[in-house]
Amino acid sequence: MTFEDALAKMEESVDKLRNPGTTLAESITSFEDGMKSYQLCMDLLHSAEQKIEIFRRSEQEDRKEDMR
Repeated sequence: MTFEDALAKMEESVDKLRNPGTTLAESITSFEDGMKSYQLCMDLLHSAEQKIEIFRRSEQEDRKEDMR
């Protein structure tokens, strides 16, 4: 699942939770689904952040080598 898909699913869960016609059982299920989507989003963001950091460090090392 992509970040955008997980974010959309999380937004759907929030919409269900905001709906006054949602039952308690549906609310609990929506909350659980939303938390799973949230965790997936956070994992994907963390992974992207690590890739950016690796790239940034690689670029810094390349610049250091060019200065030598």
